[in-house]
This record gives sequence, C-alpha cells and structure tokens, in this order.
Amino acid sequence: MEYGEGETSKMQVEFSHFVITRLGFGIYDEARLNKMIDLFAAVTLPSIKNQTEQDFFWLIVVDNACAEANKKKIFSLIAGHDNYYCVPIDVTKLSNVRLACFDWVWDHCQAFILENSLIEDPEEYVVTSIIDADDAWNREVIATVNQLVARNMPAAFERLNTRGTWLRHSVGLTITFPDGYIWFMSAKKIWPLKNEFRSMSVFAVARFSSGISACSCRHTQWRKYAEILEFEVISLPCKEPMWIYSRHDETVESWNAMQGMQMPASFDDRLQNAFGIDLEKVDKWLSDYPPQKIIEKRFNPSAAVQYDLMFRIAIWNRKIQVLEKNSISNRADAEQSTDALAQARRERETLIRELQRERR
Repeated sequence: MEYGEGETSKMQVEFSHFVITRLGFGIYDEARLNKMIDLFAAVTLPSIKNQTEQDFFWLIVVDNACAEANKKKIFSLIAGHDNYYCVPIDVTKLSNVRLACFDWVWDHCQAFILENSLIEDPEEYVVTSIIDADDAWNREVIATVNQLVARNMPAAFERLNTRGTWLRHSVGLTITFPDGYIWFMSAKKIWPLKNEFRSMSVFAVARFSSGISACSCRHTQWRKYAEILEFEVISLPCKEPMWIYSRHDETVESWNAMQGMQMPASFDDRLQNAFGIDLEKVDKWLSDYPPQKIIEKRFNPSAAVQYDLMFRIAIWNRKIQVLEKNSISNRADAEQSTDALAQARRERETLIRELQRERR
C-alpha cells in the first residue's frame, strides 16, 4: 500500500496513543497487591491524570487471577475517565510468548483495542508507551511525544516505499527522554539520572498491524532494536527531567540509596507540580506500610521466577493444543494420545499452582 500526499498529510495528525501499565502480575496475595495498588494511586495515577495532554488511551493490565477485591479497587480508581481501561489477562492461557519482551501483553491489548473499537482502522499508526505502576512522568510527557510524532512522521512516511521486503509494512519512530530522577521513597532521597530508554521512557510509533509496540523489546536494548527495525531514534534532552524512577522495598531490582541526596523541602513542590505526584498519599502509604530501614536492596529473583513459570505454562498450553488436535484426527492411537494429554495437563496444573503461590 502506497501513501499519496493526501494520505501522508492525514496520517501525520491522526494517530492514537496507548499507554500501557502492568499492575500486580505475579502477586496473588490480596493484602500485598492492595499495597501496590495504593502506591499506584499515590504516584502513577495522579501523574497520568495531571498530564496536560489527555488525548491517549491508558490500558492498565492486570492478572485475571488476582483477587476480585483488588480488581474492583482498580476499577474504582479509574472510574469517570473514559480513556482509562483495565485489561485483565489470564496468564495461564498464554501459548505464544517471546523472551526479552512483553509482546504477549501488547497482543492482548490489541485484542482489547479492537473489541472495544478504540481505533477505527486496524492499519493506522499508533504510539505506544509503558509506565510502571510506581513511576511518574513530567506533566508534559504525552503532549511532547504527540507533538514529536506529528512533526516527524511525515518524513518517515516519505521513506516507506524505499524499505526492504521485511520492513516494508511500516515505518516508525522511537522516542526517548534521557533525563529523569531516581527516587528513593522511604529514604526521602533523589538523584538525577541520565538514561536513554529507561522503562518509562520508551515511546514507539508503528502501524498497529505491524505488531510493534513499546513492549517489543526490553527497554535497555531499544536503541539496538530500533536499528533492526530501521526506525529513527529521537533522544530529546529537556530543560526539566521528564520521568521519575521510584525505588522502594517492594522493587525487585537492586538499588542503593547512598547515591541519592537528601531531598530539600522545596523538592516536594516539584514532585507535585512537575510530576503530579500526590505526596499526601505517598506519606500515607509509607505510614500504612512502614518500609524496612534499608539503604541498599539486592536483586530479588522472585519476579524472574514468576515469568519463567509463565513461559513454561505457555509451552505446555501449546503442547496441549497439539495433543488435543491429534487425539481428534488420529483415532488409531487414541489411548496413547489420551495418556499424553492427561500428563501434559497435569504438568500445566502443577506449574499454575506454583505460579499462583505467593513467593515474596
């Protein structure tokens, strides 16, 4: 499909922006997930609500097996916002996952988008971005990204017909803001951080039908992935840091608050005014869930174990699908197929029980 001058002009301004947040995957204890939801309500939710540009769809992805009370609480938090949605995913039914990315999240989001008619044309270009459920954006992030897309996509469209066989379907952009803060919440310390493509600073532009999204690659390797896709990279330094990367006792990655500086009282205003964070709720969260008195936290492998289990469940699901198909088409070996199918289902159920057993 070639785009004429009129279509190119139209597509430079007509695109949808989908923000994706994963909330509580691998947490099946109601009280503990409630803690994470309260943190989301104090930091990420008000940050998104206070974006100066509200022309986007927010897809908050949750594990369908979490407690109903948790899901109801999330629904109540986003009630009244027509562009905010909760997207439950049954991770025990995955059958196609890929290492070093969250494509399976975007796959389910695509289905949700189409089912709910959030876009009219499934071939249109979309912006996708990710913000974790404890991080925050500068109020101008979405407005700035949308402006960059409108400004830079016409030039990208001009290159469409020159792309090779495997890339011809879609041009695209990847946008990142290298300047942000790392915030040690309980220690009340903060530190400027320069880091391209931090998890909350990956913005991907591609055709919806391409399957490419901000979920397509682990964030640390997005510049390399952009080279594979031959997408232009826009790394935009700004006068003000554009994101906050939160560290607290529930995070699984290593961190050390010794590198941070004690936050001056005046910084509270910046957290509220520039990033929209609700500091009263943050203080309440720290009071309701007293943090461990730690300066340094080492890597916790529990999340990695959970995702490993999801991969294993997915491949057993795939094998079960094959065995079920074979049991119907090959009646001569029906007894053998039935035994193999029963064994595969037992393996799957064992892994599901292990996945849903609270690990941390």
